[in-house]
Amino acid sequence: MAKSDIAFSSEFSPSQVDLVDVLNVLESTAGNSGALLRAVQAKWFPKAVVAKNVRLSLLAYGIIADGSGPNDKGSKLHERFHLTDAGKRLMALRDNPDALYAEMGRHVLLKVRGGMAVLNVVEDLDASGIAVKMDAVREELVRRGLHIPKNNMAATRVRQWLEKCGVVTPEPHRVVEARKAELLGSSTQEIEALDGLTSEQKAYARALARMNVTEIRSNEVAKFATETFGVRFPDTGLPGAVLEPLKERGLLTYQKTTGGRGAKPSIVRPTEKLKIDVFEPLLDAVEASAGIEYRSFVRAPWADVLRDLKSENKNVKGKALEALAAKLSFVAGLEYRAWRLRGTTTGGAEVDLLVESHKPVFLRWNIQCKNTSSVRLDDVAKEVGLAVQMDANVVVVVSTGRFSADAIEHAKSVMKRTNLTVVLMDERDIKAIAENPATIFEILHRTAKLAATLKRIEDES
Repeated sequence: MAKSDIAFSSEFSPSQVDLVDVLNVLESTAGNSGALLRAVQAKWFPKAVVAKNVRLSLLAYGIIADGSGPNDKGSKLHERFHLTDAGKRLMALRDNPDALYAEMGRHVLLKVRGGMAVLNVVEDLDASGIAVKMDAVREELVRRGLHIPKNNMAATRVRQWLEKCGVVTPEPHRVVEARKAELLGSSTQEIEALDGLTSEQKAYARALARMNVTEIRSNEVAKFATETFGVRFPDTGLPGAVLEPLKERGLLTYQKTTGGRGAKPSIVRPTEKLKIDVFEPLLDAVEASAGIEYRSFVRAPWADVLRDLKSENKNVKGKALEALAAKLSFVAGLEYRAWRLRGTTTGGAEVDLLVESHKPVFLRWNIQCKNTSSVRLDDVAKEVGLAVQMDANVVVVVSTGRFSADAIEHAKSVMKRTNLTVVLMDERDIKAIAENPATIFEILHRTAKLAATLKRIEDES
């Protein structure tokens, strides 16, 4: 186990060192680790045992790496260092403090271990009405399963960097949403790929990337973009207004369909450029928040997930069920918070995933996936009870089989009597979402309409 699930950063925080000075020292010592140590001693920390922590922190933050270059295979790599791509980007911005700290903030959130986790906790605690202090942040990080040794200050130093770049306020800490959106709304790659496009064209490209399909009807992507990003597209002329400009950028190809009467939606296919420049940066944010394993679940092809759910191997089946939960939450635009129950510990029988949404208001979702032929009343009742304990607003129960009649009636009863929304998805829904990810919004709308109808009936009675 790592000493901490938050990146090591002793003697490396904006309250201890100036980032521009650190970058200047890296440049002047020209990849010599010994010279770096001596320069740190001369400028900041005279004791070698303390000064060496700066180099270790720069390694942990991914600003430098051991060796003279990424392909250095020689011995005693620790005697040399080189700038990573992140380090080079920071180095190039030394003369522009605003841009420098924006890039540092983006790097901490997307690439530094624990960076996104700290931001998420600050945001969640503030949303719950708590005056956020670091003691509460550390306690919540531990509650969510992160290993943080007693008296470890790594989370505080992450928060200090986020405060320096303007995404977190001083105590009581809050997340500055506009700055967060500025830093995370687009990665450098995505900005370059989508620069100059209209808001509708950008939303369409992002929607197609998030859907992660090989091909799909153009109107389904438009529906997904509308649901996810709130944009509207013309009733006619989608190819000229949106598809053709994206094709010219090399982000997609499309093929007009023929046959029958009237205009038919085109078939749209994402290119490798879209996957590399838009989808991969999106996954970087997922990995920073939820870890590399969760990212691998999101990337897993639907066909593989559906196949592995039927595996005789319990470990394979468990991983597939976790992938199902992760893919459903990703498609719906929900943010990972924690696994409550892992598929690998239940032999692939069930998983529980806690996720959240912030648009248009904060909602906590508990997603329960069951790999069984039938889900009964007791199963749904158990999830409803747990949702109350977890302060969840939405319960999603997913079955690779079907729901019994009494389970469906119980879900309706809960929605009629309480403020909980209970979403039931069976094997038919899973297959439909696998074929067309935009279907998930139809299912959610279906449940929302049902809940509204049930509550009206209750009011009228």
